[in-house]
Amino acid sequence: MIIVVLFTAATGVFADTTNIESHRAEAITKGDPLPRAKMHNRFKQYDTSLYNAISDQWTKILDGLQPATPQDNGEVILAFKLYSNGKISGLRVEDTTVDAKLVSYCAQAVSNSVPFAEWPKTMCDVFTNGFRELHFTFYYK
Repeated sequence: MIIVVLFTAATGVFADTTNIESHRAEAITKGDPLPRAKMHNRFKQYDTSLYNAISDQWTKILDGLQPATPQDNGEVILAFKLYSNGKISGLRVEDTTVDAKLVSYCAQAVSNSVPFAEWPKTMCDVFTNGFRELHFTFYYK
């Protein structure tokens, strides 16, 4: 089973070539095709850490699953608010083309990763309302 994750945030698109592999799953980030989106993300270090935490949790969950079947193809879009203290609220499904069980694996990966690190001062200076709206798109292929 190949899992592709797209992570977007209020600052633009997080895109990286990081590959997280296990014996059962490979998580690959994909993002905005414009290279400038990669270069201008001032919070790449924080976002990479957040992405890695969710990906690590997702890989652990998927490692315990039976081999993928053809009906495992599809996507899940999750959204949530990330606060400056690293906590989240409002985890919700924005859209999905897979069954509830596969959606639950994605939601569990996010929930198991909380709390994330507190924001650096530069993020607090930019997001003066104290939160960021994040979207993760998980592709099952």
